[in-house]
Amino acid sequence: MTDSGALLSDNVPECTVPEISDPRLYMAVGGTSLSVISLFCNSLIAIVLIRSSHTHFFFFALLAISDTFLSVMYGPVIAMEIIKDVFRELWLTRIFWSYMPSLLTACNISMTFSTFLIILATTERFMITIKSERLRWFRTHRGFLAGCALVLAVLLKGGMFWEFVMLPNEPCTGTLLEREIALTNLSLTVSYGKVFKFYVRNICTVLFPFIFLIFLNIYIVFTLRRQQRAAALFRFATSRHKIDTRTETATKGNRVLCLAMFLQLQVRSATRLTVLIVCSFLISNALNVAFTVMEFWDLDLLMATDYFKWYEYGTDFVSVMYIFVCATRLLMYVVCNEEIRNEVYKFLCGLSSYNRKGFRKQSNSTSKGTSELDSIALTIARRLIGSDLPETHTTNDEEANDSNVSLVLILHSSSTSEWFSRLFQQIKFNNVIYRKYQRKKMLIGAIDQGTSSSRFLVFEDNGDLVASHQIEVRQLFPHPGWVEMDPIELINTVTECIDMTCEKLRNFGISPSEIQSVGIANQRETTVVWDRDSGQPLCNAIVWLDTRTSQLAQEYIDKTDTKSKDSFKSVAGLPIHPYFSALKLRWLLDNVPAVRECRERGSLMFGTVDSWLMFKLTGVHCTDVTNASRTLLFDLATRSWSTELCNFFQIPTNILPEIRSSAEIYGHFIEGPLEGTPIAGCLGDQQAALVGHGCWSLGDAKTTYGTGTFMLCNTGEKAIVSKNGLLTTVAFQLGSESPMCFALEGSGSIGGNVVRFLRDNFKFIKEASEMEGICRTVEDTDGVFFVPCFTGLYTPQWDPTARGIIVGLTQCTTIAHICLAALRAVAFQCTEMLEAIEHDMENTTKINTLKADGGMTANTLFNELQAEIAGRKIETPRNTEISAWGAAIAAAIGARLISIADFGTRQAKFARFEPKGDSLVREVEMARWKDAVRRAQNWQK
Repeated sequence: MTDSGALLSDNVPECTVPEISDPRLYMAVGGTSLSVISLFCNSLIAIVLIRSSHTHFFFFALLAISDTFLSVMYGPVIAMEIIKDVFRELWLTRIFWSYMPSLLTACNISMTFSTFLIILATTERFMITIKSERLRWFRTHRGFLAGCALVLAVLLKGGMFWEFVMLPNEPCTGTLLEREIALTNLSLTVSYGKVFKFYVRNICTVLFPFIFLIFLNIYIVFTLRRQQRAAALFRFATSRHKIDTRTETATKGNRVLCLAMFLQLQVRSATRLTVLIVCSFLISNALNVAFTVMEFWDLDLLMATDYFKWYEYGTDFVSVMYIFVCATRLLMYVVCNEEIRNEVYKFLCGLSSYNRKGFRKQSNSTSKGTSELDSIALTIARRLIGSDLPETHTTNDEEANDSNVSLVLILHSSSTSEWFSRLFQQIKFNNVIYRKYQRKKMLIGAIDQGTSSSRFLVFEDNGDLVASHQIEVRQLFPHPGWVEMDPIELINTVTECIDMTCEKLRNFGISPSEIQSVGIANQRETTVVWDRDSGQPLCNAIVWLDTRTSQLAQEYIDKTDTKSKDSFKSVAGLPIHPYFSALKLRWLLDNVPAVRECRERGSLMFGTVDSWLMFKLTGVHCTDVTNASRTLLFDLATRSWSTELCNFFQIPTNILPEIRSSAEIYGHFIEGPLEGTPIAGCLGDQQAALVGHGCWSLGDAKTTYGTGTFMLCNTGEKAIVSKNGLLTTVAFQLGSESPMCFALEGSGSIGGNVVRFLRDNFKFIKEASEMEGICRTVEDTDGVFFVPCFTGLYTPQWDPTARGIIVGLTQCTTIAHICLAALRAVAFQCTEMLEAIEHDMENTTKINTLKADGGMTANTLFNELQAEIAGRKIETPRNTEISAWGAAIAAAIGARLISIADFGTRQAKFARFEPKGDSLVREVEMARWKDAVRRAQNWQK
């Protein structure tokens, strides 16, 4: 009886619910509390980030919404489990089991969706860091990508609802255990339960996101550190991008901000926020990853009695950690982003009806005095009042406080006023009166598309820079001597620069619609061909530096009557040379099948970079006279396409763009933030710099040190055909009814590329800024001459077969000697151009002062060398964006917003470098340079 009774008692099911353990109870209570906090915090984040000023936080806004939904679902699950286990009420248990499958499934979908959103946000930041070509597409399809993430989350986790079922436990009917969980037939199948559920789902939602986010985070941080570009950390920031902190060069739109930036405690960025959110996610998921790996390794071991309790605790802790991270995200936003912090503060004050103005009045009464911080504030006030800012001035006696100096700040926007209010409150300077800035000056935009980067800049009509954005562009080198660029990358980088600059304007409280007109300054000669019907390029653009047509150029020279490269100088002002567009276009027609086919269909279009940008932005196929004059197809006399040259090079005239002046309305933006805004100015970048320098008069000359070196001298309305290797080109025509001005141009292949060569090829320096310091360690080059003609010599030799050489090396030669010789090479080349210009003008015009711009003018030593070697004064403008400013001037004139006379009366601020040294020594050094150049010529046969 005893044995059978014992056996019977063993077969009776146990219907008593075990007591909940203390650790699980504590975690359940903590998880419930955190879900309430998370609900409030993420709702607040979503309210802030949904606003239009934070569109770049799109994925984070959706993340906040997803986390809010998760908090709504997670809280009831944990709370109901606590209540049913503590109070042990049957009706509570039945409610829990009724809703538990749906709530758990929703929680898992939300957590997976949040994970994918973090991946998308980090990927976008990663693409910004590496300057990916796909960034613009990624941004314009944010909604689509987020939708795909949601669909994928539902596909991966939505099936959980059908993976288990609640079965009645009849022996325990009427007790808390009247139902028990059982796996469905779907979960028991190999394809779903083993392959999809165990492998695919865990890999896609746990392992892959964890590893991928680690990679992206590390790559972003190390890339920025390797580039040593601290500014890149703030490129994706909410506001105040790239503010110039040099008071003397800061613009009106930025100067008010940049002075106060000196006193901000910390600068916050979206990059830092992204990294912090990812790090918190990785920490919260580390244990989950560990459990997943252990499940792959030995699931049966985890389910064993000895380990199951800890496995159960661990899985509970993973869910609590995730909700903890969700609850603390508001703190991350507040710490990392000043503007979001301010908006949260305003929102909370609004909820509590807290009177911040009253608080400021109270603090005013207690903060008077002459403390050190008061002195700092007064210094800022004096600097603002003493500057040329029309929006900043002292107040009258009625507004001033008797015991303190008051300051009236007329600011761009109310948000800026609040920002200043907090700043001055922190430094105990409270007598500040704020007024709204009413813009009196017009805004003009400028596209500057160069060989190394694309930029969009917005100026006020006095030349002050308001906002800008720049993106580097790639040069492609498929074969020796070949230099190409992707036309799609060119237009994409331009449109992205426009988008980012307009976003910065909005953050300054300025609408992009205030931009009255836009001008274009572009790299010249670079040749693009595309299909009119599809609007797509047929091949890569051939860059002006490209020398693949050297043999073709010689063939055409041999076809001329004089067998000279200067046979058409009287017509086009240019020699027959690979530099110019005609030979590049001829090569494309001969060697690219897609170009020939498109020509046969009658839909082929040709243009330089300005024409390509104009076509994509406005739908108009045109060019201006300055760019047309660089093709070797333009007749300087008739000021139109030359029938003689087109026939000689066998170029069909129907593929050429319409030629128009440099300042007139060509068309209007057809889409984007500037939709409807006219493009009313267009010049080649060197002619734009001539205009930007204000070289309106006969004999005015400028040189630009870019990738190469380019010198232009205004020759007035007369086109002078050079006898000294110079080019005759159009300087500008500022209006269809205005006279056309011409220029003599010296074009050199030696410029900033020599510094890049010493950095990238010889590894002599890590950054271009190191050149000056290295060169100052030696007094001279010790007889070393460097002729860095990597793609041939241009003005005045025009020898495409020349190649770079270094002569005069000894055992005592150092890196510093070679670096100094490289800088002197650029100065020698420029001096050759000066001499040639003066000879062509028959010495009637002496160029005593040369205006200079470009990246190399940031090197003070180089400016001193140029003045010494040339024996002329060198003037470098304070406004470093001189080409873009020239395009903006043309745009303002073309849209009839202002006249050329208004610009002509304005004197730009500049730094001047006087020539030093003996003229006899200068002549000897120049002769030795010319000897070195002769040695470099005719090298590559």
